[in-house]
Amino acid sequence: MAYADRVYYTETYLGNVIPEEDFGRLALRASEAIDDLTKNRAEGYHRGNPAPVANATCAVAEVIFQFEGFRRTLHGAGSGGVVTAESNDGASWTYAAPIDPNTEQGQKAYRQQILEACIKYLRWTGLLYAGVAAR
Repeated sequence: MAYADRVYYTETYLGNVIPEEDFGRLALRASEAIDDLTKNRAEGYHRGNPAPVANATCAVAEVIFQFEGFRRTLHGAGSGGVVTAESNDGASWTYAAPIDPNTEQGQKAYRQQILEACIKYLRWTGLLYAGVAAR
């Protein structure tokens, strides 16, 4: 089950990165990642207070989309990676250097960005609590 749909993504989250035809698939992958990080507690929380989980889903879906862009770039498609800066008046775009998601470093960066996207929206929900108190 995806915790956000395309309407939520564009009208509430105000996302504009993911094309319409890709959103459903990416939202499902993002929801699976959230379920993994929350030990399958997100669905119950989402029923009572959907906004944090839906926002995290949109953020994680964008991370996944960006890494798919890196993969396309590495395999010769696309124009050079994810756009990190752009300018309308001078028609200038800056691309992030591709991270090979097939390397250990690439996988670590991918997992870290997914975790950071989740923390941004789920930090105060208790969903990320692993049951271990820090001293």
